[in-house]
Amino acid sequence: MRIWQELGRRASPLMWVSAAAISLILLSLVLSQVDWLLFFEILQQTLIVFVVISVILFLLEGVFTSLRFYVLTPNSPALSSCFQLTAWYVVLLILLPLRLGEVAVIFLMKKHLNQSASPAIMNVLVQRLFDVMTLCVVFLICILMFSSIIESEQITGIAVVCLIALACVLSILDRILAILIGPLLRRRNPQSDTVRKLLRALLQARIWYRHRLTLSKSLIAFFLSLGKWLCNILAFVFLLQALQLPVDFNNSVVIAAAYNFLAIIPLQTIGGIGLSEMGLSGLLIFSGLSLTLAASATILVRVIIILIPFLFWALVMLALSVNKAEKHD
Repeated sequence: MRIWQELGRRASPLMWVSAAAISLILLSLVLSQVDWLLFFEILQQTLIVFVVISVILFLLEGVFTSLRFYVLTPNSPALSSCFQLTAWYVVLLILLPLRLGEVAVIFLMKKHLNQSASPAIMNVLVQRLFDVMTLCVVFLICILMFSSIIESEQITGIAVVCLIALACVLSILDRILAILIGPLLRRRNPQSDTVRKLLRALLQARIWYRHRLTLSKSLIAFFLSLGKWLCNILAFVFLLQALQLPVDFNNSVVIAAAYNFLAIIPLQTIGGIGLSEMGLSGLLIFSGLSLTLAASATILVRVIIILIPFLFWALVMLALSVNKAEKHD
């Protein structure tokens, strides 16, 4: 209940309405291009085995995410709590506008992992850096090995620069925090309530970074991030192959990698709805599909992707309830 109250303070009704309006407009543009006869034809020809494999891989992505929370959270939290956190987190990412899911995870970490705000924020920030670094690596590999869609040297250059910049930021976060802390320690009035709270938050974040992000933990977190995104991309590829679209495996990998970068676009929607459909339709069109085929396939893909977080949540809650019942007996 408290989580919803905190999120309510950060998003006015106007923000909800504007985010919903943008989602509705973008989604309507895609739906207007759907050929419903073609949609049901694709649905009838869908390879169920590939869909099942895709769903399993998407669920495994949630497992890797939970394990990464476990590795990067101090005080050895219960693994079940990490899974419960992830289950709520992925659902809130779909339900909330304005990327409030990233805010919600801070409160979820307080509730399920007993983390104060500053270490929780630092934890999430570092995880996002690992995510973007891993995606850059995968995206570069895809471009160099598979791409017949994207062959721009500029795009490759941008990806390389982003990867190097992110690696540098991750390696010097301790120094950045020290630079921010220094002036606060030298202030004449350190008893100021605002200064004291800010100083405490920065010191807690620095302590978390120093004690949690060791070389071994960083390597484990990177490989968990790699596993997470490989599952995501392979799941996406199997989903495209399940629909038997005229897109080969190599181009499917590139589309999957590019699709994950759509979240970077600073357009506020509800759970990425509308923006993701527009982006995926565009990627499929660039790969050679007609507008109607791309729009029809996009709706099927997105329906499955949106349902996955709720399936993961249901499975986690079921497993927790069964485990609780067994302990009670």
